Amino acid sequence: MDNLNKIQALKVEKGDGFHHTYSQDEVSSFCDHINYYLRDDKDVADILPLDPDTNDMFVKVGDGILLCKII
Repeated sequence: MDNLNKIQALKVEKGDGFHHTYSQDEVSSFCDHINYYLRDDKDVADILPLDPDTNDMFVKVGDGILLCKII
């Protein structure tokens, strides 16, 4: 099996012609990290844990609270 079959990459197109790609492994790693380090944070308790198999992380950073907590 070649690398293309091992890695699932997602491509996000933007209106300005640029795109960003990321692998499912990257999403899973970020979700695991966020879930672990913010697991006891009462400010984000209603949106955690993040599901790494969905777009959960991308939706839940929308209001900025989770993003600020990560930073």
